[in-house]
Amino acid sequence: MKKSLWLLVALLVVGPSKVDAYEAAQTHAGMSEAAAGELVPWLQGAWGFDKGLWTKLRLSVKSISRNQRWFLLQDLFRLDPAGGYAPSADLTDRALGWFVAGSVLEAMPSARVRNHFLDPSTLKGLHQRRGHRRLSLKLRWWDYIFGGGSFAGFVTGANFDLDGKSALAWLRSSRNEYGLSKHWRYRRLAVTAPSPQARAHAEAMALLTMGAVVHVLQDMACPSHVHNDFIASHLGRAMGAQPGSAYERFVARRYGRYGVAVLSVSAVTRRRFRDFFVAKDGKGLAQITARRFLSPGVLPPPLYVGDTSSISSVERMLKKRGFTMTHRPLELARARRGPVYLWRRRQARARLAAYEVDRRGFLRFWLDRRVLGDYALRLVPLAIAYTKGMIRYLTRGRLALKVDRGRVSVINTGVTLGRGRLVILAEDRQARRTVLKRVDVTHLVRKGGRLATFSLGRPRFLAVMFEGKDVEGEYLVAEGRR
Repeated sequence: MKKSLWLLVALLVVGPSKVDAYEAAQTHAGMSEAAAGELVPWLQGAWGFDKGLWTKLRLSVKSISRNQRWFLLQDLFRLDPAGGYAPSADLTDRALGWFVAGSVLEAMPSARVRNHFLDPSTLKGLHQRRGHRRLSLKLRWWDYIFGGGSFAGFVTGANFDLDGKSALAWLRSSRNEYGLSKHWRYRRLAVTAPSPQARAHAEAMALLTMGAVVHVLQDMACPSHVHNDFIASHLGRAMGAQPGSAYERFVARRYGRYGVAVLSVSAVTRRRFRDFFVAKDGKGLAQITARRFLSPGVLPPPLYVGDTSSISSVERMLKKRGFTMTHRPLELARARRGPVYLWRRRQARARLAAYEVDRRGFLRFWLDRRVLGDYALRLVPLAIAYTKGMIRYLTRGRLALKVDRGRVSVINTGVTLGRGRLVILAEDRQARRTVLKRVDVTHLVRKGGRLATFSLGRPRFLAVMFEGKDVEGEYLVAEGRR
């Protein structure tokens, strides 16, 4: 019987599988909270939130599109109130709550996680449906019954079925209601919307979509998500294990939510959005994870070594099977007496895998709790560091207003700005905003440089927004106020 058929039979017996990555309500929430401090300077400077992360924002039901309204409200009220990030009955929450809620909502329904995979060597997403069509059909049905998918999704293939967009394509997709394009749209509305209620709604949604974006980035620090490995890692219970990925379950048990949230690491700086995932220098998060860590699907199958003691010949056989990660030489003699560990060559304390030679002469590899502990000790802080860097990237545009004798200058206080458009708005006593002026920016404006200067007839509250590209050609929105 084929392997895929054995998997199908086992799944029929043990029940539905959960499509998961890091546990959203615990690990992702904790990672996002650990990085949320990076939001404070931007919230206070660009939006004028004196209370920073504790500023309350309210969603406006009328401002939610009809296509999204039912699904968004349903998911928001499914959030656990004990988590501290679920909005109140009138859809009010703190800025921190909206950001963390976004990192949880990105996995609701769970089929969204199908688009959280990225193989850095091919830039493809999850693609395991070919060769496992019967299994994919079963998973598509289970997504309808248990995972939040629809019957239409079962018929059309929109439910989870072992295939999905790459993480980069998903974040840039116009069909992703929490994607990058939606985030920038809400950032623009947070400044230009006429009424204060509409601006508060846009601010909350901008934070929520930012949380969803960093969720996808955090999944790049999960080995199965960068090795195109769902079946072996997440359906391992077909061989008697628990449902879901053993690594994600381990992280959730070891750290919980607050154990992750207290981790302190420095931000990783990247100039381009894509570079956080894959970069020419090899320092994208997906590249680092794929290069340094393993998942069950990339471990070599049992290899018969017999009585041979030639380590070089065994390693040549492993190399032919694609197992080429840098590691210390195998210890076959010790492996015949019991399990030993494969260590990283340059980091003596980093275990790659456990292995042994059984009585029949087969060399087999697996990931035990000590290996998973070493992985988590390195990958969780790495995910937080990249999350902090992504927050800095998304908020890298900053503007300031300087008033001198009735003339107002718009100063760039963030990254170097390229071509774009500057919008200057005035706010009346009822906090309603109107556009005073639009200025086309056609030249580079470095930090400290002026974007525009204009006369101000009488003292009034002003807000400014630049929409365009930075010196790297990357899109951004920069905000400022007086």
